[in-house]
Amino acid sequence: MVRTEYSAVRKTEVRGYFVSLFNLVLVLFLLLSLLIALIVVAALLAHEKGKAKHAGVTNGDPKERGKQVC
Repeated sequence: MVRTEYSAVRKTEVRGYFVSLFNLVLVLFLLLSLLIALIVVAALLAHEKGKAKHAGVTNGDPKERGKQVC
């Protein structure tokens, strides 16, 4: 009869490596997503600011539309 030894240490080490690798990939994905979201928000804000400047709005007041700023 063959004696089999069960060891939890070996499985934990392998599982720990893959879990840490998965956590690393997950963190990198979340950081990349956050960076993309910040870039998109910055581009949208710049676009809105340019639209307001093009429309002639001064100090964010739409009643002042079309007036010249001296």
